Amino acid sequence: MQPKTGNEHPREWANIFNGRQRHAGRSTTSPSQQNLHNLLERLCVLTEVQESDRRAVLDNAVMMLNGTAVAFKLEEWSGYVKVYVDVGLPPPESEHELYRYLLEQQLYIPVPFSMVPGVHPESRRIVLCAFVPLPTDKEGDNSFAAFLHACIEVATLLKSKKPELGGVNSAQ
Repeated sequence: MQPKTGNEHPREWANIFNGRQRHAGRSTTSPSQQNLHNLLERLCVLTEVQESDRRAVLDNAVMMLNGTAVAFKLEEWSGYVKVYVDVGLPPPESEHELYRYLLEQQLYIPVPFSMVPGVHPESRRIVLCAFVPLPTDKEGDNSFAAFLHACIEVATLLKSKKPELGGVNSAQ
């Protein structure tokens, strides 16, 4: 994956998913939260996030990959990480058709790449939500990064797939 230079949207995305625990530095208390913090550090290296952007990634549990915002939320009770991938803000004139299209596409997403489309109630942005076991070793990190890459590809495809619907405006 090609990282985007700069980390323009981490605070915005951290606010959108404000129910998440803070994962960075001193606020990391449980072993699971520390494992997520460690995973984010390793993902920064694997996805070649610039050194200057890594602190923001660790502080907000959000990174920009290939121009797409990705947020991470630890579900401690399950040992899974929720991965939120921004698809964008749908044009109002075609949003209902686009939502139907997203639901139809759920039937064709290959296993184990299970992602649930959602709409954030306040921002109205379309988000793909995936659930991945929290890896604790290098092999798991590589699998997680591959899954993350697939999520980004699906979001990118959705952004460009339906031009007759007006597409998805990810710039807003």
